[in-house]
Amino acid sequence: FGYLHANCGHCHNPTGSGNAQTGLDLWLRWAELSGPAHEFTAFKAVYDADIVWLDGARPEATKRVDPGSLENSAMYQRFIAKGEEWSMPPLGTEDVDPTGKLLFETFINSLALP
Repeated sequence: FGYLHANCGHCHNPTGSGNAQTGLDLWLRWAELSGPAHEFTAFKAVYDADIVWLDGARPEATKRVDPGSLENSAMYQRFIAKGEEWSMPPLGTEDVDPTGKLLFETFINSLALP
């Protein structure tokens, strides 16, 4: 969640441009950090959450983060795809950050239901 906060939270927060389009809030809150991750506002915003599309183009995925499914996790698909209208971040990236990719994969796969 620190990675999402630092790399995505500047737009995806209550007053950011990404929030206006999707309602997605990826800021970590100081008061939440002493509790379990599944209680973070950011976790609740992405875990098994249906995507919200107000801005048109998008990947085929139907969930923000689909537990155990990289293919159906829109955040992961937007992160690994470059050159698409729906790629994230939208500016300044041509290569996928291998650290971020591994963090996404580990997180999503760790949520797989038994």
